[in-house]
Amino acid sequence: MAIRWPGVVKAGSICDEPVMAIDFYPTFVELAGAPKPRQVLDGRSLVPLLKGEKKINRKAIFWHVPAYLEGNYGYPGIWRTTPAGSVRSGDWKLIEYFEDGRVELYNLKDDVGEKNDLSAKMHEKAKEMHELLKRWRESVKAPVPTELNPEYNPGAEQDKQKEKAIKKLEEL
Repeated sequence: MAIRWPGVVKAGSICDEPVMAIDFYPTFVELAGAPKPRQVLDGRSLVPLLKGEKKINRKAIFWHVPAYLEGNYGYPGIWRTTPAGSVRSGDWKLIEYFEDGRVELYNLKDDVGEKNDLSAKMHEKAKEMHELLKRWRESVKAPVPTELNPEYNPGAEQDKQKEKAIKKLEEL
C-alpha cells in the first residue's frame, strides 16, 4: 500500500505493521473527524501509523471465510478455495480448514510463503493459536459451516478444462 500525505507521512517511509482492508473505514472516519460509529468495528485506524508510530493496538488479525470463494485456478494450496478461518499474531499464522478441522501453523518471519507447516512440530503453539481463533470466532458469532455441500466438486474446474482441451483436439 502506498500513502501520500505531505507534511504527515514521511516520504520513503516504510511500515512493517500488518494491516487489512477493514482498517480503511475507521481510518477514514478519524481523518474526516466524523463521530465514531456505535457499532463495534473490526478494523483499527491507521492514523497512528501514518503519523509515524510503529504499531497499532491489535493483538491479532483474523480472517473468516466460511464458503467456497474461488475455484482452484492453479493457486498453491487450498486457501480461498475451501471454507477456512485464520489468525495472525506477531510472526505466527494458523489456518483452520472447516471441512476436516485440520490446522496449519506457519512462522511468517522464517517462511513468508507458508511452505513449512509447523503444526505437528509445535503442537502447543498451534493449540494456543487455535484457541485464540476459536475465542474470536465465538466473540463475533461467526458462523461455521457444519455440513459439507454435497454439490461441491473440487475437481470440477479441472474437469471443464480437460473437456475443452479434448474438444479442441477432436476438432483438429
